[in-house]
Amino acid sequence: MNKRLGAISQLIKPQSVVADIGSDHAFLAIDLLTKREAQHVYNIEINALPYKNTINNLQKHALLDRTTNILGNGLQTNAITQLIDVCVISGMGGLNMIKILSEANPTIKIKQFILMPNNNVIRLRAYLVQNGYKVIYEENIIDRKRSYPLMQIIPIQI
Repeated sequence: MNKRLGAISQLIKPQSVVADIGSDHAFLAIDLLTKREAQHVYNIEINALPYKNTINNLQKHALLDRTTNILGNGLQTNAITQLIDVCVISGMGGLNMIKILSEANPTIKIKQFILMPNNNVIRLRAYLVQNGYKVIYEENIIDRKRSYPLMQIIPIQI
């Protein structure tokens, strides 16, 4: 697991229900379910090959029964029926994160988000402020000589 995913994992409490948008190889889910004792992880991947990697890796670790794996677009799914304690969106640009947040299915209830954008941080921050989110924790993670902003945010009830 790389330093970025390790920093994200440390912010997630045991017994959490987690949604990982852009799960790729399911490394975060594997860590959360084996070391951090997450209750359940929803892995959502838009592309078929990374989705296949997710399934294969979860099978290797015998974790398919503790996950829901969705080939779909971000938070537009109807397959999330539980309250999500933490939604992780990482490994993509800030504009993609804005698109995911703005197009989310309104029936999905999420307590908090962990975001780690690769770029367009200023535009992402502006979107968060304008749309009722509050940053409750922030740090920069240095990984492979590059800085990544890690933000833990909550929706503000208006």
